[in-house]
Amino acid sequence: MNLSSQAVDYLAKRFCTILIVNLGLDYIRNTIQSSMDKRLTMWENYCFLRLSVVPEGFSLPKDDEESGSDVMDVDAVSNPDLDAHLDSLRTKLTLAEQESVQLKREIQALERQSAINNHQAALISELTKLSENDAFQCPCFFCKLSQLQKLAIELRMKVEKLKTEKEDESEHQKVRLWNEDLLRIIGGNGLSNADSQEIEGFLPGKMANIALEAEVEDVNSDLKVLNGNKLKLTIHHSNSSSIVYC
Repeated sequence: MNLSSQAVDYLAKRFCTILIVNLGLDYIRNTIQSSMDKRLTMWENYCFLRLSVVPEGFSLPKDDEESGSDVMDVDAVSNPDLDAHLDSLRTKLTLAEQESVQLKREIQALERQSAINNHQAALISELTKLSENDAFQCPCFFCKLSQLQKLAIELRMKVEKLKTEKEDESEHQKVRLWNEDLLRIIGGNGLSNADSQEIEGFLPGKMANIALEAEVEDVNSDLKVLNGNKLKLTIHHSNSSSIVYC
């Protein structure tokens, strides 16, 4: 119990620390975002007010002027101070864009870290709830879990055994049906009127060890089952006999 209480206290302190870190990261992110929004708004207003002003000396060309005079006299409207100021503004704007990209990357990294911390905090919270559960602290819980595992293994073995028995029963049923068909033909008039080619066609193709020694017209037959489910068919008549192994 002392170890369990210490673990709960440690997890609670850890959870508080992670929560404080997440709140701090959110505050920093909001501060940086608001500052960047203000700066970008100021730059946007400055560009609208300063960069969109028509320079002095600029005039639209008249329709009756020649094409050579359509180009504005750059020297007449050039202002070195204004050009230097524009270059400075372009440089500052480029630096501000680079800083904005870097800050966005840092914000994304902080968001990913915050998501990881939130996931860890959720796991710690679930672990705390489990530690407070009496069933988790009781040794019988692990005993029951072990028993369930053993029962699952035994159930799987029984299912495999039943499957094997079902397959064996199916094979025996096929052999029994084949034997019944053969006995029905032997007991009736089919075999007495059949020649050797018809007997060979009746037997399955996989039982290839067939020996026919004579062809008979009036026969008496004797069927025996040898070891390994092998059939011995003896056909008698007055002068000779024939044996078929299948």
